[in-house]
Amino acid sequence: MAERAIEGRPMVEHPTSRLAERAHRVEPFHVMRLLGRARELEAAGRSIVHLEVGEPDFPTPEPIPAAGRAALDAGLTHYTPAAGLPALRQAIAAHYAQRHGVEVDPARVLVTPGASGALQPVFSVLLEPGDRVILGDPSYPCYRQMFGLMGAEPVAVPLGPETGYRLTPERLEAAWVPGTRAVVASPANPTGAVTSLDELCAIQAICRARGAALIVDEIYRGLTYGVPDTTALALAGEDLYVEEAGVALTPDQDFGAHECNRHVRLAYTRDFEVLDEGVRRIGDFLAGLGSTT
Repeated sequence: MAERAIEGRPMVEHPTSRLAERAHRVEPFHVMRLLGRARELEAAGRSIVHLEVGEPDFPTPEPIPAAGRAALDAGLTHYTPAAGLPALRQAIAAHYAQRHGVEVDPARVLVTPGASGALQPVFSVLLEPGDRVILGDPSYPCYRQMFGLMGAEPVAVPLGPETGYRLTPERLEAAWVPGTRAVVASPANPTGAVTSLDELCAIQAICRARGAALIVDEIYRGLTYGVPDTTALALAGEDLYVEEAGVALTPDQDFGAHECNRHVRLAYTRDFEVLDEGVRRIGDFLAGLGSTT
């Protein structure tokens, strides 16, 4: 029997305790293993260029922490409405009106801690166990994790350069299966592909006609990642880059099964000097391989 401590008191788990079956459907991200290895190498004195996680390397702009400090000083430390502060929701609605010419009722604005915090409640209210969700492959890995926890089934549509890695209306029609409740389309992580407005309207028409919802994750609008094809290099895994070249890249396996050993993802959310150094190291590493073959 396993023993744990709760508030300083030992607790013995019952030998028949177990995790829910859906918990076993959530797979770990390969990139976190590589990030851990990169940090081990750094602790041992190696210089590592981090191009694996899409985390900006610049600090939070000062007006944001300044506003946070001012709120703390003003005693604004109590519970807030679950949907967000009314003034913030009104400001967001005003931003849409000013920038996009779209009138949005502030009551329809929900403030969440990041995109995943927004997508999870959306999927929770849309999906029942056994429902199907169509999405591109490759795609953001957290989608599949959320579907697994909810008992929904992802229907992955293989995407490649022939469609610009976009889920087109034609691909959606061909992939449609009974029980489809939602479609996730554009923009795409890891490729940065953006579906055109005309294609999105066509996809929306397909979804509406068949009683499904269309989910558009706008946080990835604009290219922040590169997904080079490494087939000609005949390299088995991304570990080689972090171990030999000193550059940490994201494994394509995290984003789906379609040609998952053919690409690596590079996050461009770094300074140009860092990107230049990463590319130089990879070039030197590949040149060294060529000289030994």
